Amino acid sequence: MLRDSQLPTSPSIKKTEVILYAQIEALYYGKFLALRNINLPIYTNTITALVGPSGCGKSSLLRCFNRLNELIGNTRLQGKVLFHNIDVYNHPQ
Repeated sequence: MLRDSQLPTSPSIKKTEVILYAQIEALYYGKFLALRNINLPIYTNTITALVGPSGCGKSSLLRCFNRLNELIGNTRLQGKVLFHNIDVYNHPQ
């Protein structure tokens, strides 16, 4: 579990609850490295947008949040995604 003191902070962000947190070391599609070194807290009651050029990993990151990368063959995620401080990839069902 991550504590608030372990999360990246910004002086412009007021202290609110982190509802979703991506701590992704790497995401591979086969041998292709699609994402690396992602540390992204998503706060409650805030608007968060992902912007960038085509092919920079926006959709790959979103698929990590809802586990849709698992539907694509030969993908490998190194890291974790926490929802309400529960790892969505290693949570017993």
